[in-house]
Amino acid sequence: VKRGLLFVAEIPRALSDAGVDFDAAGAILAHTCLRCEAEDKGVRARACLFFAEALAQMLDVELEADLVDKIEEVLLRRLKDRAPNVRAAAAKTAALLQEDDGSGGVRKITRELIRRMSSDTSKDVRVNAVASVALSPETLAPLLERLRDLKLEA
Repeated sequence: VKRGLLFVAEIPRALSDAGVDFDAAGAILAHTCLRCEAEDKGVRARACLFFAEALAQMLDVELEADLVDKIEEVLLRRLKDRAPNVRAAAAKTAALLQEDDGSGGVRKITRELIRRMSSDTSKDVRVNAVASVALSPETLAPLLERLRDLKLEA
């Protein structure tokens, strides 16, 4: 499955390198947004993980601001999903969407990760949230608070 995800995630970069004028990245990511809303929790979790793979492969591809905002909205909903594996996948993916938005404040996705690392009922979600939160002056105190928690099962 992972090889298939990596293959699909590589398509936009390959098309861009070949000079093909088609927004494959936008099309693939927009379709993945729809999959994140699926009824099956496995599909939602894999769609979130696909975002992580695809965005990591597309670091050099310029994405439209509207699409990035849509992905962020979808991941915010998945961070509040009823299924812990979906929340954990969304927390892992959210690490790629924490760039400074120019407003000088903390992005919504970062605030939600801070909430998840402090209070989520699932250990995997808390661990992924801690690993995903971008280091900044605003996130330093909550990160240090969680890192002092020596009991891994908590």
